[in-house]
Amino acid sequence: MDQAEKILDIEEELRVEGTGQKEPQGTLSIRIPVTISTYYVTPIIHAFHKRYPMVGLDFMSCSYYSLQQELQSGMLNRAFIISDNFEDEKLNSEPLCKIPLVMVTNPNNKFASKSSPSVQDLKGETIFIAKNDCS
Repeated sequence: MDQAEKILDIEEELRVEGTGQKEPQGTLSIRIPVTISTYYVTPIIHAFHKRYPMVGLDFMSCSYYSLQQELQSGMLNRAFIISDNFEDEKLNSEPLCKIPLVMVTNPNNKFASKSSPSVQDLKGETIFIAKNDCS
C-alpha cells in the first residue's frame, strides 16, 4: 500500500504557485501498466478523490514508445514502468518497489519441474509478453 500512496502523493505538483487556489484542481494524465494499476492503485483511488476532490485522474495503459517525449512535453504528468532500470538525464525517476516475475506453464512443459529457470534456459523458447504494459 505504501507504493500506491507514493504513486499518487502529488499534492506539490497539483498546486500552482500564485493562482490563489485553496485546493489542487485539474486533471493528471498518468501512463501506468495494467498490472500496477490493478494491484497497487485501484485500492487507493477513493482515498485520493477524498483528499483531492477537484482533481481528475486520466489513466492510460502504457506504451513505452514516445513515453520520454510525452513526459518532457507535459502531455503526461507521470508514468510508471516495469523495468530493471530507467535513465534519462532530462527526467527524474525513482524506483518504487520490486515486483516478482513469475513464469506460468502447463504441467507437461519441460520447465514445470524447474524451480527457477535461468534466462539461458529460455533461449529459443516462445514466450508471451504483453506489449503495451510499459515493460
